[in-house]
Amino acid sequence: MQEYHSFIISSSPGYIHPGQLGDWAAILPVNGSLVATWGVYRATVAMKEIASVLGRHQDSEDYENQAVDIARQFHKTFYDTTLEVYAENTPACSIIALHMNAAPQEIRPIIIQNLLNSLQLHDNSFYFGEVSLSAVAQVLSGIGHDDLLWKMLTKTTIPSFGYYVINGATSMGEGWSNWQDKTSSQNHWMMASPLRWYVERLAGIQMYQIESAYQHFSVQPYYAEGLDMVSMQLDTMYGTINSTWKRLNNSIELYVEVPVGTKASIHTLSEITAVGSGKYKFVTAV
Repeated sequence: MQEYHSFIISSSPGYIHPGQLGDWAAILPVNGSLVATWGVYRATVAMKEIASVLGRHQDSEDYENQAVDIARQFHKTFYDTTLEVYAENTPACSIIALHMNAAPQEIRPIIIQNLLNSLQLHDNSFYFGEVSLSAVAQVLSGIGHDDLLWKMLTKTTIPSFGYYVINGATSMGEGWSNWQDKTSSQNHWMMASPLRWYVERLAGIQMYQIESAYQHFSVQPYYAEGLDMVSMQLDTMYGTINSTWKRLNNSIELYVEVPVGTKASIHTLSEITAVGSGKYKFVTAV
């Protein structure tokens, strides 16, 4: 892994990778080098996390510093200081920049607004390719727009996941529009990457630290408008976590099952409760 990562870095002069494929299957074009440089950044962050799990703390620190340098060079290369946008200013450009924290704090609100404006311009739909798609849910949720993401996820016009469903798809195709012609992949699982949000936000199950896997986790559901119930069972190396919630008149009932040998922090609308293994029910007025 270290040798391959070194090869990627050596192929990226000044930390900018000259990649050409771009955001594969995107309806809107995105600068290929921008996307590839983000890939270098993500590989570096992954190396940092792997080194941390293995207890190689100096390596982890070195990779972390390198990731910061890559993000800094990304900003210098792709940010237009006159227009105050990244590259073509498509939704994917802003999503990528926000995901890697490339924008300095003082201009971060500008990039967030660029993203929201660009999404609105394109009917709040998934004008992303399969590469940038992997960061959409994390970024929108992170900036407090779970509501917007839920609206995007439940649309049925192209490009959307609902469009797949109403047209009889039983797997994820390679792209938003050409999957029906049978000339492209009919099992492009990476197109489903935003569905991770269903586990982490709709059901609310999230790890506290990557080192501990799900030995310590939180449950903090997002109660999406128009949704009356969510039930999720997540199999982990410690057992099955169950998070189920439903609306009952003027309250929300949350049921959580915590596997033996683990602990969790349960976030309701009114409080946070630390619990050990067991089965729990919380009822909160809304």
